[in-house]
Amino acid sequence: MFNKFSFRELKSVQQGLEDLLQKRLWAKLLFALILGIVAGNILVTIQDQTHATWAKVFSDWLALPGSIFLAAIQMVVVPLVFSSIILGLAEMGEKTQAKKLGLTAILFVLISTFLAAIVGVVVTQLLHPGEYIRDFVPLVSHFDVSKTDSFVFTPQTVLNFIPINPLQALMRGDLLEVLIIAIIFGVVMSQIESKQIIALKQFLTGIQTLCLQVITLAMSIAPYAVFGLMLRAFVHSGMSVLAGMLGYIVCVFLGFIVMAIFYALWIWIVLKKNAIKFFSNSKEALLLAFSLSSSAATMPTTLRVATKHLHIEEEISGLLIPLGTTINMAGSAIWQTSATLFLAQAFGSDVSLLSILLVVALSVGASIGTPGVPGAGLGVLTTTLKSVGVPATGIPLILGVDRLVDMGCTVVNVMGDLVMCLTAQWILKKNKNST
Repeated sequence: MFNKFSFRELKSVQQGLEDLLQKRLWAKLLFALILGIVAGNILVTIQDQTHATWAKVFSDWLALPGSIFLAAIQMVVVPLVFSSIILGLAEMGEKTQAKKLGLTAILFVLISTFLAAIVGVVVTQLLHPGEYIRDFVPLVSHFDVSKTDSFVFTPQTVLNFIPINPLQALMRGDLLEVLIIAIIFGVVMSQIESKQIIALKQFLTGIQTLCLQVITLAMSIAPYAVFGLMLRAFVHSGMSVLAGMLGYIVCVFLGFIVMAIFYALWIWIVLKKNAIKFFSNSKEALLLAFSLSSSAATMPTTLRVATKHLHIEEEISGLLIPLGTTINMAGSAIWQTSATLFLAQAFGSDVSLLSILLVVALSVGASIGTPGVPGAGLGVLTTTLKSVGVPATGIPLILGVDRLVDMGCTVVNVMGDLVMCLTAQWILKKNKNST
């Protein structure tokens, strides 16, 4: 009964997503992205000539569909991740080697995220983009953020990761705590006889289907959302600041490219697969991730690409992609380290080798716990900055180009999820062949 219900309902949702993709949604999103940039430049030019502030108000109204879109995604990301991980673990059980998959995912995330953080440090230290933005630093000296304590790792830090009240964690929307709860519940459910938890599985499948349907409906306004958000970003930030931040943007995107090359080499040398074919088969998910700046919003498409184009087993992609949406954030690690060192250079702060290592460690931890929604990493950036003695008053500079950086960051995150699934499938097949 459960299997018939889940496959029938999920298939109808997937069919809706496929219909959108068949209409070349990603092409519409890229067109909307370019149109938003052009329209934003026009509005900025007109506003400068008239010396009025109407353009900002007008851009806020045009960005309303984008704000609604982001709110809808944020509304369902917690229950979607929660239900997907529990169902994935519960359905897999011992016969499908869930422990090996989980260990593979954890090792892959730790290694790739650490490597990504190192890439961000190396690229930023070589290019020194912060030195070209020092003229803009006085413009943001008035900006104030709430004070946060420096990071100290103690036994209590470990205990804080274990939620005492699951309902409170779900209501608060703390994805890291939700992830821990989902893993515990999923593992326990995998040890219980299927007959005893049929109703619970149906309930979780219903939640999963409902969340996917909300995302499907939200995707229908995605082109208008992308257009409005990009237009507002350019109108509010101004071309002068964006031009001054060009060095930072180039630096971060160079880090993204280096990470993509690493994934390509991993696929080619270790997994013995055609890396060019991988990128070609993954283009729908990657282009969608670039346009939406949200790995959570892209997750249904990523699942579809993994199973239909990359031929990854559903039990692997069904568990690892929702898991990766929460913890596999290599792109976020590049952004965190680059942003921290960039602001340190902009303010002339002397960052020692020990401080750089601390930045790497904090960026890895912050990236793993960062939700897969646009702009989620800005909250944890303040703590990282304060921990190495860098003023947080430069955050508005990051905010000015956050939307642009977030698009590339999301592409790397989604790419990492797909590579993680391929790696897990390769390891499982290798173990089967050896036995």
